[in-house]
Amino acid sequence: MSTPFDDEATDYLDRVGINAYKIASCDVTNHPLLKTVAAKGKIVMLSTGASTIQEIQDAVEVLENNGTDKIVIMHCNLKYPTDPSDINLSMIDSIRDHFGDRYVYGLSDHTMNIETPSFAVAKGANVVEKHYTVDKTLDKSADHWLSVDPPQVNQIVRLMDLCSVMLGKHTTKQSTPSEDRARLYARRSIVTIDSIKEGDFFTTENIGCKRPGTGISPTMFETIIGKQATKDIQVDIVLEPGDIL
Repeated sequence: MSTPFDDEATDYLDRVGINAYKIASCDVTNHPLLKTVAAKGKIVMLSTGASTIQEIQDAVEVLENNGTDKIVIMHCNLKYPTDPSDINLSMIDSIRDHFGDRYVYGLSDHTMNIETPSFAVAKGANVVEKHYTVDKTLDKSADHWLSVDPPQVNQIVRLMDLCSVMLGKHTTKQSTPSEDRARLYARRSIVTIDSIKEGDFFTTENIGCKRPGTGISPTMFETIIGKQATKDIQVDIVLEPGDIL
């Protein structure tokens, strides 16, 4: 992939076989260029720094109307570098809310820290772009000083992978297999807190709730109160259904 800034560059990149075009934030409103890029029918990664939602909408429509719907809409702040207080990663949510699930979403990141990409992943970004260099000390360079180097790229990838693993799946809240043991032994059951004779009534004086959670759930506590014991039960015994008349 590469970023063209004119029609000649667009054609050249097509000839050398790139798979995707990156549109810089400065060209969101450059509709003639967008038409040329869209006509190639390839993936377009659209940076949206300093853009309004309407300008982004117009750009997306130009791309779709001229040959491509394979669009990655990338939130961006067009300040080099971007302060943490200005990155506004929640805008990823607002962009997705506006455009729906039809597109892929991402971040073009100009902050000076390596955590931002993983935070963007947590907000739902599938693509992250960051300035990269092999040498931050190169002379006469506009961007290398604020770019990440190879060790930092490794850290960024590790953090993004960790974030993806920790996010898991967006499903209905439920117990996971890793919690099975805790669910069984950390929770409480209804147990005797005093010895009980056959025929005695269960009361708050002779039953309570203790670990483990292998017996009758405390959710049944009020139901059991007032019922009778079917047998003699010693203190600190987990009640079973057969113990209750």
